[in-house]
Amino acid sequence: MLWQQTYSDDSFDSRLDGLIFKPKSNTYDLYEIKNSTGVDKDIVYDVTFQAVILAKQIPIDHYYVLHLNKDYIRSGELDLTALFIAEDISDKVKALMPEVELLRGEALRVAQLTDPDQAEHCLSPKECPFPALCHAELPDFSIYDIPRFTKIKKLQLLESRILAAKFPAGSFSSI
Repeated sequence: MLWQQTYSDDSFDSRLDGLIFKPKSNTYDLYEIKNSTGVDKDIVYDVTFQAVILAKQIPIDHYYVLHLNKDYIRSGELDLTALFIAEDISDKVKALMPEVELLRGEALRVAQLTDPDQAEHCLSPKECPFPALCHAELPDFSIYDIPRFTKIKKLQLLESRILAAKFPAGSFSSI
C-alpha cells in the first residue's frame, strides 16, 4: 500500500489517500477516503482529477471512495468492515476523464490571469462551486432567473451593473 503519495503531471499535482498494489495484474486500486456517508458529484470530480494525473504514470484498475456506512449501528465490538463502505466509482471516473482533462486546462489558464476581469463570468450561479465568491451579492431574484434569457443579454446587463431582475411579470420578451 502506498499512502499519501504525491503525483504530478505538468502544472498539476495531487496527493492521493491510498493506492493498493495488485501483483497478479500489476495494477493499483485508488482509494479516496472521506468522512462522509456517501459519494457526491464533487468527490467524483476530485477522484477524476487524480485519475487524469495518474493515467500517464501508473496503471489504475479501480477507483474507490471509502466512506462511512450511514446504516451502521454498533452493537458490541467495533466492526470496521461494516462501519466503512468502499464504493466503486470507476465507471463514473472513466466517463469524466476527458471533461476533467479540458476543465483543468481552463482552470490553469484562469489561475494564471493577472487581471481577474479577464476571466469569463460564470452565468450559472446555481451550479457554481463557489457561489459565495462568484455571486456574493446575488439577490433573491436575479437576471439568472429570467426564463429563456440569452448569454448575450445576461452579459449586457452585467456590464451595465444590473444584477437584480425587477421586471413586471411577462415583460421579459422586450429585453
